[in-house]
Amino acid sequence: MIALAGLGMGNVLLPPLVKRYFPDRIGAVTAAYSVALSVSAALPPLFALPVARATSWRVAVGVWAIVGLAAAIPWVFVIARSASARAHLRSIISRAPAPSGPGPLGETGGGEVRAVWRSRQAWAMVVMFAMNSLGTYVGFAWLPTLLADAGLPADEGGRWLAVFAVLGAPMSLFGPVLAQRMRNPYPLVVAFVSCWAIGYAGLWASPAQGTAAWMVLLGIGPSSFPVLLALIGLRSSSPATAVALSGMVQGTGYVIAGLGPIGIGLLYEATGGWHAPIAVLLGCLVVLLVAAWFACRPTMIGPPGETSGEPAPSRR
Repeated sequence: MIALAGLGMGNVLLPPLVKRYFPDRIGAVTAAYSVALSVSAALPPLFALPVARATSWRVAVGVWAIVGLAAAIPWVFVIARSASARAHLRSIISRAPAPSGPGPLGETGGGEVRAVWRSRQAWAMVVMFAMNSLGTYVGFAWLPTLLADAGLPADEGGRWLAVFAVLGAPMSLFGPVLAQRMRNPYPLVVAFVSCWAIGYAGLWASPAQGTAAWMVLLGIGPSSFPVLLALIGLRSSSPATAVALSGMVQGTGYVIAGLGPIGIGLLYEATGGWHAPIAVLLGCLVVLLVAAWFACRPTMIGPPGETSGEPAPSRR
């Protein structure tokens, strides 16, 4: 719970941070950190099993604490510089008239929160996020077992899991950038989900034959995730709305997605095979497509005074 709380806070904070500090480069900056997420997700499957065999499972798990500490170091400097900047800003504000407009990042008012929770488009984003993350989590949890049941050795299953994770990196480079340039990025989502569906169908029919093709397609499929992260910033009328929207979409979406690996595992045990679980996952993709139709609409989310419901600005 402690580890995943840190993961969740980082995920929820990144889209509004991008919205606030890089409002004109939402696609590019989202692409950059999405690539980092994909690469980092591909490393543990490659190293965990060999390290555990060479040492122990405690070392194989504990070594990742070093990565967490390394990630915290840059933020120490950010916090120190921010404290100095805030002190300087307070001295300026004390001699200036009270400013109007939205406050600092994280100071969301009731208007932003109410507008987000009442928005059908925001709820569509929640469902889209939940279905995408559910499929990704199920992949990380159960793909090695599925491949082992098909006769592949454990090491090979770990390598294919790394392929599944790392293939999101190149797609993450282009997805958010294209989403920012497109008035409605729904065709992108359809393309990614189609790859996902074909990969599932391949695993249903012949997991041990054509495994490379199925895993490549499955790795491309979740790339609608960085598109949605970009949409959180692109469809928010202000940084404060982006904070509220990111918290709602990811907070609610992760709760739903977290049930996926457990539910699929119970279904696998109950049926003794993978056909029923894969059928459920294909159904989740249909739900994802329907939700994405509404989530990708070119309208802004925010209080009435912040252009809520107005068309998003066209981008060339």
